[in-house]
Amino acid sequence: MCDGEVHRGENAGRPTPGSVKSGAADVEAAVVGLHPVGGLPLPRFRAVRTQGVTLTKE
Repeated sequence: MCDGEVHRGENAGRPTPGSVKSGAADVEAAVVGLHPVGGLPLPRFRAVRTQGVTLTKE
């Protein structure tokens, strides 16, 4: 259910050491909601965005 407010999402997960290298990468984010179809809630994509980013070491 949408409350009409803007919310910031953040991924707190961490990759396995050595599994990610510095450089160009593509990132895709999706917002998915549940929509009732015949009484069964099924996922429906609300928004999808793909963007190029540059990964760097901290």
